[in-house]
Amino acid sequence: MYFDKDNIDIKTLNFRNLESTCHLSLSEGQYQLLDGGDTINQDYFSTVYKNAINIFEDLFWSSDFINLVHVVYTYNKPYKKTNMIKKFTTLSLEELFYFKEYRKVDDNDVLCDEFTYHCFVSNIKYKRLLKAISNQDFKGLIPNIKQDYNYPEIYIINNT
Repeated sequence: MYFDKDNIDIKTLNFRNLESTCHLSLSEGQYQLLDGGDTINQDYFSTVYKNAINIFEDLFWSSDFINLVHVVYTYNKPYKKTNMIKKFTTLSLEELFYFKEYRKVDDNDVLCDEFTYHCFVSNIKYKRLLKAISNQDFKGLIPNIKQDYNYPEIYIINNT
């Protein structure tokens, strides 16, 4: 599998259709909610967090140089800052090696903001970030990257 990481359009990527990809189940057959359907299954989230962190640590070294790509889709509401850098990295905006932002409104009036940060894995609070990604569909679970009508996607591309 190869794609040009410098000219990548994240919105057109479909990881299910790329060669050399695999689907990982982080939950080991568990379900997010307990039988009644209203109560969070803490065992499920503990398993997902542990598995996501283990996989991340197997794939990345702290010295790896990465692109941390944050795509935010906003439906029918104004964009609301997510504070991604402040919450999930040790960097300030001034310390970032590279930052790109653009806005696109598609045919369905969906606003898309993409932020790309070049940094080292050691600059990411990856355990907190992975938990936030796992929690994004469950309002009230913390940490979380989803805010009201913002729907985020996170891509971590290893440049090393």
